[in-house]
Formats: sequence, structure tokens, C-alpha cells
Amino acid sequence: MRTNTGTVEAVFPDGTAKIQTNRNSLYSPCSTSMCKDNVVIDAVNLIGAKKGEYVEFTIPDDNMVAGAVLCFGLPLLLMLVCAAAGRYIGVGYGYDAQNSAICGFLAGIPLAVTAIKTYDLMMKPKGPKSEIIKLVEED
Repeated sequence: MRTNTGTVEAVFPDGTAKIQTNRNSLYSPCSTSMCKDNVVIDAVNLIGAKKGEYVEFTIPDDNMVAGAVLCFGLPLLLMLVCAAAGRYIGVGYGYDAQNSAICGFLAGIPLAVTAIKTYDLMMKPKGPKSEIIKLVEED
């Protein structure tokens, strides 16, 4: 379990909060915020932090390897299978093998994105949550 710091963006009555932090120190499977500098994560608010406070929180790193394989290996595999299927089907209909494979590969991209989003939605409720563990004094 690692720790990081961030600013509380919202506090909810169910004992959770949203924390904005820099993505450079995070790794999370299938992050939907890969291009943003800052990400917002959900955390259990153990200490009763309020909106705007700077806090330290835990980052669970369970299942990191499985998440990396599923989030990076699965999409690549799906796109390659779609490329092979596109080549096979395209040649059967008399199209050029290379163009058919490219079309199959491109058709596999939305399938791969759907697989990533589905995995992310399935793992979010089951996975361990971050926890706010203390307030941090800003310098």
C-alpha cells in the first residue's frame, strides 16, 4: 500500500470523498484519465476531512499485475484477433488481404475500448478503495 497527497474536492454523506491529485504518482488499471495532469479518485473519508483540505491517502496496489495485463494485453489481443478475422473474411469476399486486415484492426479498437470500460466498471465496486488517513499542512 502506497500513499499520496491531494485536495478534497467533494465530501459525501456515505463517508466517501473525491480527491484531486496528480496522476504522475498514481497507477490504476484502465484509468480513464490518461491524458489529464490531475485525476479525481474516490476515497473512504476515515478522518472526516472537509472540502478544500489537503490530505494524505492510501493507494491500494492489489491486483496491479492482473489489471495491467487486462488493460494493456487484452486490447492488443482483441485488435490482433480482429485484424486476423478481417483478413480472413475480406479475402473470402475477394478483397485485398492487407486492407482487410487493417479494417479488421480498426474495427477491433471500439471492441477493445468497450472491454476496458466494462472491466473498469466491474472492478470499481469490488476493488479496495483508497482511504484518507491524515490532514497535511500546506507550506
